[in-house]
Amino acid sequence: MNDELRSKIIQQLLDLKAVSISPNAPFTYASGMKSPIYTDLRMTISKPVLRSDITKGLSAEIKKAYPSATVIGGVATAGIPHAAWVAEELGLPLIYVRSKPKDHGAGKQIEGQLQADDQVVLIDDLISTGGSVLKAVEAVRKEDIQVIGVASILVMVYRIQLRILQNKILNYLVCSTTIKWWIIFKLAMPYPLKK
Repeated sequence: MNDELRSKIIQQLLDLKAVSISPNAPFTYASGMKSPIYTDLRMTISKPVLRSDITKGLSAEIKKAYPSATVIGGVATAGIPHAAWVAEELGLPLIYVRSKPKDHGAGKQIEGQLQADDQVVLIDDLISTGGSVLKAVEAVRKEDIQVIGVASILVMVYRIQLRILQNKILNYLVCSTTIKWWIIFKLAMPYPLKK
């Protein structure tokens, strides 16, 4: 993704208040991790221009990095709408992966059809600890299907965590369409900080 589109997306996230900055009183995530940035990227689905820009960025980077991708997969729940828009943009089939198999019906964890030779790129809205996306990768691989990449709108992964994730996911990709926390922090400094 080019810098202009990345900056436009960041600006829209800040204007929407989908990203909050608080360097003096860090937020605590469900994982227990503390961060000066809190995100609610689910808000992006209500903004047609923003979601279109995100779709264009993700689609371009996935097409460039993974021309062999045959399926786009959404990580439940926040990755599903973005995966659907990207799959539509790329003309590829869509699947989605639940955090765990259903406890009723057929007990499926993956919805949609997969073929033995499929090459899957999974999309989530945010990667912080990587827990959700790792579960999704494992679920797809359990079906003997290859996951060739992972993409997200925003990554809150620190270098050490990224190395751990890269070791756990062969060919792991946080697309360059991904916005890293320090870029947002740098661009957000003109905004009032939460005290």
